Amino acid sequence: MPELEVTELILVTLFPLALLGFSYGARKRKELAYYIPGLLALFITFISTNIEAVAAPEFFNFLEHFCIFLSAILLFFGALLNLYSNRGKTKKIKALQRRQATTTSGGRFK
Repeated sequence: MPELEVTELILVTLFPLALLGFSYGARKRKELAYYIPGLLALFITFISTNIEAVAAPEFFNFLEHFCIFLSAILLFFGALLNLYSNRGKTKKIKALQRRQATTTSGGRFK
């Protein structure tokens, strides 16, 4: 009888619900979409951990560790993209705030 890891088995059953909720949130807040590829790689990690106990343990062990590595890289780049995409937005917001401050305080744009 193969030994399944209970924690990963629970994660495999609950993770699709979390992905659906996260994708719904990503429709409302576009910057969350950068994290979805990393989360999908993490989901593949949980699946391959459980399949490893049933069939082809060497291949699925490699796939598990590769997907952990891939998810770390994808989540890192998702965080960088989120940071730099928000940085551009904050610069535009600050420029608009400065423009509004000069127009309302009697500046030349009156």
